[in-house]
Amino acid sequence: MTPVFPESLQRQLLPLEPLPFLHEDLRQAAVLVLLHGDCTDHRADRLQVLLTRRSSQLRHHAGQVAFPGGVLEGQDGSPMHAALRETREEVGLSLDAARIVGRLQSRVTLSGFEVHPFVAWSPQIPVCTLQPDEVSAVFHVPLLTLREAGLQPVEGLWQGQRRQSVGFAPPWQDVWGVTARILNELIQRLLGPMPAR
Repeated sequence: MTPVFPESLQRQLLPLEPLPFLHEDLRQAAVLVLLHGDCTDHRADRLQVLLTRRSSQLRHHAGQVAFPGGVLEGQDGSPMHAALRETREEVGLSLDAARIVGRLQSRVTLSGFEVHPFVAWSPQIPVCTLQPDEVSAVFHVPLLTLREAGLQPVEGLWQGQRRQSVGFAPPWQDVWGVTARILNELIQRLLGPMPAR
């Protein structure tokens, strides 16, 4: 029997439609928050999330930890299609075994993008083939590990300047900014509130 993502967890995510564009004056982008692991017992505490480290050669967010994704282009029928296309391009990931199960709140970045996060799930660890011009590394982090690390105020480097933001506690301090906010929302929806620090 093929594993399925439990409806009880799927209901914790936002539905795919309608997808509001809150800032039509901004460039539109989409990312794929790819979960993998066993959740057939209706629990999310064994799920892991796929993260990438962006190439240091990129113009936007070089070297930062992020989700696979990018800007909507003319051939994209929707933000979800853009997230899937960019995931294939960046990490060579075939999503035949993965399924889009919902979305999270759209976010605005300092660099002027409105980012739409889509959540996908695969029961197996995805096999990736990196596009080195865009991604220098991929890694898998248990949601429970990030929840236990917790969020804290951090100082990140953006366009050569230090900016105040939020991020995860060491050793996950590289996960900050919009990526950390998206993960925080995902963790709270699937695992409950972050522990008090």
